[in-house]
Amino acid sequence: MQLFINASLILEDRIEENGYLVEEQGRILAFGPMSAAQTWAKKASSVIDCKGQYLSPGFVDIHTHGSGGFDYMDGTAEAFEQAAKAHLRYGATTILPTTLASTDKHLYQTLDVFKQASALTEGMPHLPGLHLEGPYFSPLEKGAMEMKHLRLPDERHYLPVVEYAEGLIRRWSLAPELEGALAMADKLVPMGIHLSAAHTAATYEQMSEAFDHGINHLTHFYSAMS
Repeated sequence: MQLFINASLILEDRIEENGYLVEEQGRILAFGPMSAAQTWAKKASSVIDCKGQYLSPGFVDIHTHGSGGFDYMDGTAEAFEQAAKAHLRYGATTILPTTLASTDKHLYQTLDVFKQASALTEGMPHLPGLHLEGPYFSPLEKGAMEMKHLRLPDERHYLPVVEYAEGLIRRWSLAPELEGALAMADKLVPMGIHLSAAHTAATYEQMSEAFDHGINHLTHFYSAMS
């Protein structure tokens, strides 16, 4: 059991300027003003004096391509590990490593490497799955994506990817106005994959219809979209 004292606690609705927090095996048991910390002082196995520094819940990053000089599509487990650890050092305790539109060979290689990296635990943040960014994007809003890798959603392409990933895809970004996008949503949303609009030239009406099909996230809102 760890007792954190003299911390600026970042809470849901305020910052507790001079507070304490008790943690045991990854669970928060109690927190509040320092005046109540004495209740836990004798029970704690260690006491950490935060000296007024902020104590925050871990950040959750659902769209990150890498960190620390490594990219998640570098093709090695080391790249995944080092990038993830760099995120953890700066407070992100849960991340979704993110891909780019690429060749199928490169995509499947990334899936293979993620399966290796997700088995690592020591010094790592939580890796609940991948965020696939593309390749189903509008050429009008391709941004940094390479045109040669863009394509329309086709179940003959995305269903084998889903099967190969074995449940590791948590989020998938696509342009919802493309032919086949709504059919893709109808198949993938019930599987628990969160679909997100990105690199899109969709109109309001198209976005509204996409929302009704379960495309209820936005990726880098207002960047590479109409």
